[in-house]
Amino acid sequence: MHQMKDTQTTNQAATSSNTVRGQAWVNRKKSEAIARHFFKKSATRTLETIDQLKLWALVQIQLASSIRSEGALNMASEASDSVQAALAARERGNAFYKSGDLIQAESAYNQAVRLALTDPRPLSNASAVKFEMGNYMGAAIFCEKVLKLLQSDPDSDLEQKARVRMGKAYTLARRPAQAAKAVGSLLDASEEKRQIEQAAHAVEASDQLFPEPARHRAAILDRLSRFKFALQDEPEYYSVGHDDPEPEFNVEMANSKQDDYSFLFAGIGDARNLFATLITIGALTASNPSLMSKKFHFTLLDIKPAVFARDLLMFRLLLDAAQESSAKTLETLVALSYLFTASTMPAWAYSRIQTAIGNLLGELEVEDSPIMNRVYVSNADRKIISTHLQTWQKGPQGWYNTPEILARVQGDLLAKKTKRTPGQSPEADNGAPSGCQSGSPDVLEYEDLGVMLPHTPLIKEHEDRLVELLREYRKKRTPGNKRKLDHYFQEQWMPNMTLIDFVWETKRADIPGPPLDFTPHKTASLLWGNLPPGTLGKKVSGALPHLEGFFRSVAKALEEFPDHTTFEIVIDDMVNYFECAKQGLLRSDGHSKSTASSNFPDTFDRIHMSNIPDYVGGAMATFLHALPILRPKKTSTVTSNVLRNTRVWATHDSFLVDSLLLAGRAKIENTFAASLAPDCAQVERALDGKLVSGMGAIMVFSMKWTRQSTKALEWSKLMPRRSVEHWLHALFFRLCLPFPWVSDFGSRVLRPLNLTALFRLVVHLFKMGYPASWLSNILNDLATGEISSTARPPREPVTDAAAAKTLHPSKPISMRPFATEYRMLLSLWRRLLPFGLLLQEAVEKQLPDPPKIRQFQVKFVNVDQGFFDFALRDPSLPDVATMSSVLVFWNRTVNGAVPTGVELREALLDDESVKSMSFLKAKLRQIGRPESEHTVHMVSTAQWNREARMVSFWFPGDVVEGMLSGLDDWFACIWSTGSWTHTATVPVGPESVVGGSAWC
Repeated sequence: MHQMKDTQTTNQAATSSNTVRGQAWVNRKKSEAIARHFFKKSATRTLETIDQLKLWALVQIQLASSIRSEGALNMASEASDSVQAALAARERGNAFYKSGDLIQAESAYNQAVRLALTDPRPLSNASAVKFEMGNYMGAAIFCEKVLKLLQSDPDSDLEQKARVRMGKAYTLARRPAQAAKAVGSLLDASEEKRQIEQAAHAVEASDQLFPEPARHRAAILDRLSRFKFALQDEPEYYSVGHDDPEPEFNVEMANSKQDDYSFLFAGIGDARNLFATLITIGALTASNPSLMSKKFHFTLLDIKPAVFARDLLMFRLLLDAAQESSAKTLETLVALSYLFTASTMPAWAYSRIQTAIGNLLGELEVEDSPIMNRVYVSNADRKIISTHLQTWQKGPQGWYNTPEILARVQGDLLAKKTKRTPGQSPEADNGAPSGCQSGSPDVLEYEDLGVMLPHTPLIKEHEDRLVELLREYRKKRTPGNKRKLDHYFQEQWMPNMTLIDFVWETKRADIPGPPLDFTPHKTASLLWGNLPPGTLGKKVSGALPHLEGFFRSVAKALEEFPDHTTFEIVIDDMVNYFECAKQGLLRSDGHSKSTASSNFPDTFDRIHMSNIPDYVGGAMATFLHALPILRPKKTSTVTSNVLRNTRVWATHDSFLVDSLLLAGRAKIENTFAASLAPDCAQVERALDGKLVSGMGAIMVFSMKWTRQSTKALEWSKLMPRRSVEHWLHALFFRLCLPFPWVSDFGSRVLRPLNLTALFRLVVHLFKMGYPASWLSNILNDLATGEISSTARPPREPVTDAAAAKTLHPSKPISMRPFATEYRMLLSLWRRLLPFGLLLQEAVEKQLPDPPKIRQFQVKFVNVDQGFFDFALRDPSLPDVATMSSVLVFWNRTVNGAVPTGVELREALLDDESVKSMSFLKAKLRQIGRPESEHTVHMVSTAQWNREARMVSFWFPGDVVEGMLSGLDDWFACIWSTGSWTHTATVPVGPESVVGGSAWC
């Protein structure tokens, strides 16, 4: 209708313009002639009569009228031109819009708006573009202008579009009241109107139910695991590291003008990276005294309390050494060296460590005060740490004694020597310091005896008998003389108690005993690998002198920064800590990880993650959780490395693609606002693709990432909508159906992330500028349980760039066994999403209300604990202890017997990779069946307690009650998704499944 009006108005304006223009020209010419005649007669005299005055006024009026008429004609002509220009601009905008070039479309529509200020249609077009580009408030404002113009020229169709678009825009912008008002006056009860009203009501209900988003977020972090559970629920204890220490401080940082520096060491382990950083700070202070006035803060993070019991003990010894006499300092530093990297030690060194344990326990008992005046530990963590120190204080226990440990060390050394071919070095020296190279006297003596000997003066002072035995042994290395030394060490020396986490040892699935795959000489070589040359100040030789010199340098650095250096100890999962820091929850009331000080930073200049990403989802942890808590400085970096799976990837890009399922470095860097540090980029160019002993050479190097920006991306840098859909579908498929690992690939790549990872990624994408309408639509489609997608579940253990880029023919894929948990998560996460959801009516009705979500426990009452021990140790189930597992509910009445092995995954797959559609697969697709009739429920957010043999999980109460009704025969199963191994099964009944509290 408005298009016809455009044509009619243009024609009429042109005709009227020509007629009026001619008449006005005639009138103006007459007026000008009269005025010339009048002025000619009156030029030499004044106007004297009334008639002359009237005639003068009449002429002036006539002339002005003529001029106005011509001006009106010009304006009419210009208006006609503007209408035509506005139409042309709109047509260009429409063409750009249809081609997907929204930037050019917006420019053209904006031009049309300026040319036709009273025409509502360009405004409507512009609002549509703003909506598509995610500018929902801008779209709503333009819709308001459309409705205002339509008051004088009604158009019901245009009003309907404007109100619906405005309602959707306000919904996605989380303005529920304005959204409902926008569509409230529409008489037609269309599906879109109902959708908007329902969405607005859902947002208001969620806001009322959870008025404090931070409290709700804390509940989600506390109750819903971000990882699938592992049967081995106690993390492994690594007492001695195997990586090169990396100083997280350099000249560029030292020369900066900042007054304070903050560091976060995650997976702190034996603190070697922290120690190297302290030494570097001390060395740079000599040339830059201004550092003495700077503040340094270190947050130390690890999931193992025993790690901090050991690290605090080292701190205690270091600070003691800084304050003792020269002779005592030497003994303390040597004792510390034994603690750091020896399996056994002299009795006097053991006694020195025991004294430090006693002193440290006394300090830990004084709550709410810093330990050693600079180390802050929460009261809750103090108690846990003290438990480990008290266990070490008790001394050797049972199988953990000097003869056993010494026999293991000597046996391992002999085995390595036996396997070595003639002329082959035990291991690459990699620039080992003096006396630590293969074949040196110090190394050969250690390989023979299995102990690191103290300095000669200390032996003479404390061990007279050992002086004599060593003299005889070194004079003539006979088996008899060696046996005498072995007997002495077995009787007189003590085991290194700090190598053992007795909590871990009682829960571990394999044979107990600490890992002893380290040597003092290798450790010394690693410690000095990245430190400034000449730091020791003099030439030394052998493992112990280098170890002692290393710790002497650390003690000196600590002594020089007594007042303005603080350390905070946090026992927590790394990703959980990162997320709490990002959300401002670390210092909140009741947070179990907060320390006595609320002034500690939550953002950092440097974050070192060690190889923890190996265990928590690869590069996703770096980009999604670590980068956001970096300080916005060009020197700020996040560092991590790969130690577990170095044989899997030959290039850094292949690692990133497999972790993120995104192919292309530029795309990854844009999506996560990240860039590789220049020095790492140089190393990557040199080593990418090269193999060393079958391992990707680049993978053994740490990669440092910087944060490019904290702003959203420009529209031109966003991935197209279909690409985002494909990517998120692919991630969803892998979260649900990871490919079973095969032994040909070497060490297993862990896939621990569960469905909560998808929601965290969606929040990130919105903050990066991706429109909420895109993301809402994807979340809606996944909730239906069947999605049309060009992505597929993974078909190989590792996803390469070609697989990530592959666009399969679009087809509907059923994911209904995962739908119940996904809908529950969508309902809970709704309040935390930074945008509103526009869901289909059917989907909205299927989302469970949070008060109806309950916690349940499944106890495997009929499964003996020994079964799990057997399963964990079964050689046919490699790495089953650390593989990710899920809880599966199986309806045996409908589906038949519980499948075994990978049969479950094959039954759950709904793509071309399985050629035949079996009877079971057809049932599992459950197309058209209500949720109450689903025959399989997969739960990825469950948590496992091995000691209680119990799985706890949150789920819609009516679904679990339906399984407990007895109408069908349901079973609960534990299934490893790393190898798709069926681990345990119990029938669902009141004895095995117990309900607990509601979510709220």
